[in-house]
Amino acid sequence: MLGLLILLVGLSPALAQKTTRQPPGRSSREPRKIVTGPQNLLKINPLSIFTLTGSVAYERVINDRMSAQLGFFYTPPTVKLFDTRFNGFGFTPEFRYYPLESVAAPRGFYVAPYLRYQRFRLTYDDPDNDQYDGSGVFSAFGGGVLVGGQWTFGDRISVDAFLGPALNGFNFKADVAQLDNQLEDRIKLPIPGAVSPRFGLTVGVAF
Repeated sequence: MLGLLILLVGLSPALAQKTTRQPPGRSSREPRKIVTGPQNLLKINPLSIFTLTGSVAYERVINDRMSAQLGFFYTPPTVKLFDTRFNGFGFTPEFRYYPLESVAAPRGFYVAPYLRYQRFRLTYDDPDNDQYDGSGVFSAFGGGVLVGGQWTFGDRISVDAFLGPALNGFNFKADVAQLDNQLEDRIKLPIPGAVSPRFGLTVGVAF
């Protein structure tokens, strides 16, 4: 994934030449002319299929340099991992800044601070001892900063790759209070802990 991100960022100058139009003999003092692209993108994360999760995002361009994005994911209650059944949802609001002068948002390299809220209901079935069976709610709130690259092809298809750290504070509350510590020790949480990497690849429709 990191190699893909480096490759996409490396292609930015070549793609920029295709999206910038300058008339012959243009003075360097004249305003640059940029071919603006679509102002809206609706995207899915195909990598989330491997965790049986649906993940979508909507990005709206604010101006040539900035955009705002809101992501949402949902995990159905049929998912089970390490004797733990879980389902839940999460929201990820994100601000994106596109610094390259040769292309306009939502194209090219970007830096994106973001926040994320996650909430899961977990049900644990201990295969060896029924007294530890139980359920509870796991919630996490945090954020981080991503670096990525996004390009549109034919002003219709978008491809977006990103990578960055995530810092989360999380809490687990069992339905039966006395099981809090016991369940937290046994449940193999499928959600990243306090500090973890966040990376992904989305494809979408631009309009």
